[in-house]
Amino acid sequence: PRSTLFPYTTLFRSSIVTPLLRSPTFWCLVVAFACFSLNHSMIISHILPLLDSQGVSANYAVIAASSIGVAQVLGRLVLITVERRLSMLLISMCSFIGLSLASVNLAFAGTATIILCLFVCLQGGSAGIGSIAKPTVTADLLGSANFGAISAMVSIAHMLGFAFGPALSGLIWSVTDYDTVIKVTGTLALIGVFSLFIAQKSSRN
Repeated sequence: PRSTLFPYTTLFRSSIVTPLLRSPTFWCLVVAFACFSLNHSMIISHILPLLDSQGVSANYAVIAASSIGVAQVLGRLVLITVERRLSMLLISMCSFIGLSLASVNLAFAGTATIILCLFVCLQGGSAGIGSIAKPTVTADLLGSANFGAISAMVSIAHMLGFAFGPALSGLIWSVTDYDTVIKVTGTLALIGVFSLFIAQKSSRN
């Protein structure tokens, strides 16, 4: 069985893996989607203590936390209405900007209810839109040939972000405070936007 599979393994490496690892577009997408998953998992896993640190009452914090999932669904419904008018790459970039703005609103969530609502809408809606846009953006920039293998490789860092985000939030909090966590999540979203922009430029070249 090994001798039978060996030619296919070699072909897979030479035709898919090696060219992909040499592609700047691939690495930009890896960074972008890793930032996306880190941002969302860092916030969601610590949402109640994050809101508490910003002075949000326990009742409002529970309502806000439970509403983020609803906002994700609403974000995906909004995507259905605009996907034919805008490129999926632009939509994905907007979702990263939305995540960054969500962190800004989170930092001031305790000052007014409307700001807390904006945080919920931006965080949930942007996460919902971004997760749907991810495979389309990958296909647009890296091509649809061998899409399954390419998408799986791009998704490795994406899934690792979801896995390590909660621990990273806890580590940052233990060393500094939740204000720093919010700054990190906002910065990650901006890095994601920049990475997508570079990926677009690289794919054109």
